Amino acid sequence: IFFPMIWSHYHPSHPNISIEMMEGNSAYLDELLQAGKVELYIGIDAPNLVNQERVELAREKIHCCFTTQLLAEYFPDNWQEMLKRFEDGVDLRDLAKLPFITLRQQNRIRAGLEQFLQNELPVQFVFESDQQSLTYELSKSGTGIGLLSPVIFYHHMREIRGIGSSFHIFPIKNDIPENIVYLVYRKNYPLPRYGLDFIDIARTVFQNYTRAMQQEFYRGQASAYPVAAE
Repeated sequence: IFFPMIWSHYHPSHPNISIEMMEGNSAYLDELLQAGKVELYIGIDAPNLVNQERVELAREKIHCCFTTQLLAEYFPDNWQEMLKRFEDGVDLRDLAKLPFITLRQQNRIRAGLEQFLQNELPVQFVFESDQQSLTYELSKSGTGIGLLSPVIFYHHMREIRGIGSSFHIFPIKNDIPENIVYLVYRKNYPLPRYGLDFIDIARTVFQNYTRAMQQEFYRGQASAYPVAAE
């Protein structure tokens, strides 16, 4: 999601550098780093190992999303009142009887959420996946309440603004730990200058994203979600 923006800043000043990007969850990428198969990776809640350097890029809290139709189906008499109350954030206990869709337990984005669900809120998961985009698409279609990182909404913001008031995104008020996005590289493998420059640009891009998120929150409408400056 962020790489095109990183590339637009990085490539003009490093035109002779070739980059190969691999995708996977944080645990898999950490294995590749330890095996020397990647020079660095960006992941969620990376382990603090003695041979690794972690650069914090962003902190995020899980958000929920759902359609008006789904809420009205389960709360036909007071769904409008609930939407108004949700403007300051959603208490997931108010929606416990609805179907939920989110990331699989093995995904580190879900770690903080899982702790809350086990202790506070038994819910029905109708779908779990490692793909946030797939979970977003299903929640947008009314399959269930999506529990996702806000970065996925940033990625689809133009589409969300076109949907309008039939699709809602809210922060979650419950006490769920933040997910920390790290850039990780090995201490025992000195990076060349062009590698360090990549880290500096990635940090700036994520700082802009975080700053934009802090400036404005949803206030009940997906169309109010901020767009990060480049």
